[in-house]
Amino acid sequence: MTALRSELCRAKRHITLTLHKFLSSSLAVMSEIVAFSGQMLDA
Repeated sequence: MTALRSELCRAKRHITLTLHKFLSSSLAVMSEIVAFSGQMLDA
């Protein structure tokens, strides 16, 4: 039972890390798109 619990904790940590990476990278992409479209509007 304890092994299963530790396995669940490890999986949860992995999912959280993956989600965090995904969110930060998509935020970077969003800001790039916003900056690019802002330049296009200014031109």
